Formats: sequence, structure tokens, C-alpha cells
Amino acid sequence: MINEISTFKAKTHFSNLIVKIEHGESFLITKRGKPVAKIIPYKPETNEVNFIELVSSFKKIRNKVKGKINIKELKEMGRKK
Repeated sequence: MINEISTFKAKTHFSNLIVKIEHGESFLITKRGKPVAKIIPYKPETNEVNFIELVSSFKKIRNKVKGKINIKELKEMGRKK
């Protein structure tokens, strides 16, 4: 869950905000009620690829493409350029 906090409160209570973030909380910073930033806990990047997420990403892309794609035709188009 993301907690919403105004820019003024975030600035005023920044140290407390950082402590909460260190304990896993996330915050959406708003200015005049409109979202301007999100602060989330830091997670070191890993080089591991989650196979299930990768396949899911491919499925989402494939579903966005309408109709069949002719790979041979695309190759020929690329060669003509």
C-alpha cells in the first residue's frame, strides 16, 4: 500500500519519512492534490531474470499486436532499406 503525503509534510518530516521507508513503506508525494513523485524502499538490482515475468511481458506485447506477423516479410522489408 502506498501512503499519500503532501510535499510540505514530506519536507517537514523527511527524517521520519526515511525511517518509515527503511521499514518497507512507500509514499506518493502530492502537490496541491496531484501526484508528483513516488518514494519506495531501495532494492538492489539483480541480474536474475524471472522467467514467468519475462513470458508474461511477451504475452502482453503479443496481445497488443493485431493480426498475424509475417517474419519473412519483415526480414525482406529490412533488407530493402
